Amino acid sequence: MVLTAGFYPLILAPKPAGAAPTIASDQAQAAQLASQIDAQGNRMSLLAEQYDQANINASQVNSQLAQAQTALAQTQAHVNQLQGELRSQAVAAYVQDGSVSQIQALLQSNQSNVALKQHYLATAAGDEQSTIDSLHLARQALSDKKAALDGAKSAADKAVAAVSAAQQSAAGEAAQEEATLSQVKGNLATLVAQAQAQQAAQQAQRVQAALAAQAAQVAAAQAATRSSAATSAQGGGQSNASNSNAANPVGNLLRGVNKAVSNVGNALVGPSANAGAASGPLPPPSGGAATAIAWAQREIGTPYVFGGAAPGGFDCSGLMMFVWGKAGVSLPHSAAGQWDATTRVPMSQIQPGDLVFYYQPVDHVGMYVGGGQMIVADHTGTLVRYASIDRPGLDGAGRVN
Repeated sequence: MVLTAGFYPLILAPKPAGAAPTIASDQAQAAQLASQIDAQGNRMSLLAEQYDQANINASQVNSQLAQAQTALAQTQAHVNQLQGELRSQAVAAYVQDGSVSQIQALLQSNQSNVALKQHYLATAAGDEQSTIDSLHLARQALSDKKAALDGAKSAADKAVAAVSAAQQSAAGEAAQEEATLSQVKGNLATLVAQAQAQQAAQQAQRVQAALAAQAAQVAAAQAATRSSAATSAQGGGQSNASNSNAANPVGNLLRGVNKAVSNVGNALVGPSANAGAASGPLPPPSGGAATAIAWAQREIGTPYVFGGAAPGGFDCSGLMMFVWGKAGVSLPHSAAGQWDATTRVPMSQIQPGDLVFYYQPVDHVGMYVGGGQMIVADHTGTLVRYASIDRPGLDGAGRVN
């Protein structure tokens, strides 16, 4: 079996010696790692499909081998039975037709009884000899077939082992990349926190400066008011309304200070934590699809397991096989096999419960549940989850018959 998925270690450009980390550089590194992990997931999805196909092939070979061994044993038993019957028949025929002297001559091994022995062999074999020959040929053919199946079984077992080893290597690389991404995200979070703290400190300084400036303006306005009041008292011609108007600039300044403080507080707090809240669960359809979707929803959060097809761990086609099995429908443990076992449906007419397939040749599958969402087991390191069907490699949809 030829493996079509390759694996390449992630090589990140080293930072210059002594260069301080920046948010931009760490963001770029995180994006590169995320892209690499996504590509690794696609390759592991292809390996999972190859693994499932290899297991199907090995199972078929084992079944054929068991059938051949049973047929070979039956043929051998038939040969042994006929040989025993022929020996008894030959002796009986000779005793009835021959004589004591002929028997004695036959038992003597010399050249004078060649014709007698030929007569005995013809009597012993008769028409049954052709049957014996046919059985021997059948036994030989079965032996040859068994040898060929032994070779096929060995090749199938090697194919399963090769794909499994490739998957383990890919899983190791994916784990390393995930660890690197986690470290980069940690560094990025630290840098962002530091930047936010610095911005908050600068903002606080600007607020304090603004408050000090406005307080100075308030003090100047109050001094001007007192001066104006004193002048009015001396002149005796100023009204209380004038004093009130003179005090208005102070009130305006104080309201401006309060508004500035409020704006700064809002900027520091940030947007509401309730923004972008997720919508409720999608309503399931009726019939067998509803049963399959309900079982798939029960498995949300189950880890992806290479070759898995039971609660506790699934690969993509194993999940579809399991949940549709609960609805009374048998599907093969293979994305390509499930493509062949379903009826094509235009994406404009897709309904909850339909299967959604990806890539050419097909090696990934999920189950549509409505609202542009599917339930899917993607690759090692992920959980069974809701995901958008709008992703690269979409090949089409299939309705379970």
